Amino acid sequence: MFAVRADRGIMVARSYAAARGFSLIELLVTISIVAILAAAALPGFSSTMKSVRTRDTASKLALDMNVARAEAVKRGVAVGVFSNAGGWANGWGVYLGSGAGSVWAIKTGVPAIPPIAVSPAIDPTLLLSSSSSNVVFGAQGDVVSSAMTDVVLSTCPKSDSNTPVVRVTVKASGSVFSTSANTNSTVTACP
Repeated sequence: MFAVRADRGIMVARSYAAARGFSLIELLVTISIVAILAAAALPGFSSTMKSVRTRDTASKLALDMNVARAEAVKRGVAVGVFSNAGGWANGWGVYLGSGAGSVWAIKTGVPAIPPIAVSPAIDPTLLLSSSSSNVVFGAQGDVVSSAMTDVVLSTCPKSDSNTPVVRVTVKASGSVFSTSANTNSTVTACP
């Protein structure tokens, strides 16, 4: 069938078949191809998201360590980063001390001074651990925790050994940095 219409004074003949659009088969083939491509890309995307969450957690922790150090130097008193009850994975807080030998608010359960910063529990698909439950910076910006050695906090996904472990290291001098260890490295054991 043909339709005839006037377009600016010119008669144009069109076929109804040409004006219908895509057939159902063409649409199903296109949707199938898109679904196959999405299924092939999904594992790579999942691994990327795990890596981003791991690095994000380490970055937040390193930031709070640097905030604690800066506050200790600025205020001239000790400032500590303490893990919440149950470990670092349950979150942490930055607390101000009131001088040498002070009793920390987190230890007494009666926070006389509000925390400087608080971080909630991390993503439940990640692990975050350390041999120390706190890092305390002195007025000079150095670590004055009881051990006074380097503190290493490691974070990684619980179920993916291919995602690199990200470590936040606090040196005894107070410097804070993070490193990423590939799975072929000798220091990759996830906590």
